[in-house]
Amino acid sequence: MTDPDDRADWPLYISSMPDDEVNCGAIYDTAGVLDGKLMTGEVIIHPGIQLSIRSNDYETAYAKIEAITLALDDINWDTIVVEGTTYQLQNVSRATPIFPLGSERGYKRRFIFVVNFLMSLKKIV
Repeated sequence: MTDPDDRADWPLYISSMPDDEVNCGAIYDTAGVLDGKLMTGEVIIHPGIQLSIRSNDYETAYAKIEAITLALDDINWDTIVVEGTTYQLQNVSRATPIFPLGSERGYKRRFIFVVNFLMSLKKIV
């Protein structure tokens, strides 16, 4: 996936996909899981995300979401920086299998697939 500002193939958007893009994806917030509390009082939450992929071609859309899902399966204690804040991304676990939502109505008939994940991450102070 690419930054939409780069105007390259397969842009990834946050919380929406513009109508004029064909092969693209979006990340949405979804339900996470409350996983208890440490003895220190820290509440453990696994945030949820949904990946959505859209393409004019069914096989292309499925292949793209499958490739991304397999890459996310391999995440294990990676460090990432988001807007100047460092996080330890410990794990990204599938909460659902890849699921086809069908095709959009109308003349565009673009195919959409989604998959949900739960993340284990910690902000590094």
